Amino acid sequence: MAEFRRLATTNGDADLSVVLVIETRPLSTWIAERIGVDHQSPQVILLRDGEAVWNASHHEIDLDSMKVAISEASK
Repeated sequence: MAEFRRLATTNGDADLSVVLVIETRPLSTWIAERIGVDHQSPQVILLRDGEAVWNASHHEIDLDSMKVAISEASK
C-alpha cells in the first residue's frame, strides 16, 4: 500500500482507487470477474477503457513499475 500511496502523491493524471478485498468482497469479486484478473492481495490493476492492461502483486508492486505501466497505457 505504501508504493500505491506514493503513486497517488506523485501522479496526478491517473484516477486511482483502492478496493479493500476482505471488507468489500462482493465488489472485489465482481471486479475480478468483470476484468478477468484473479484476486491477489496486495494487487494493483491498471484499467484502460474498462479493460485490464497491466497488473502486479506483492513484491512486483513498486512506484517505478506503476509509472511505466501508466505511461505505456496512455500511448
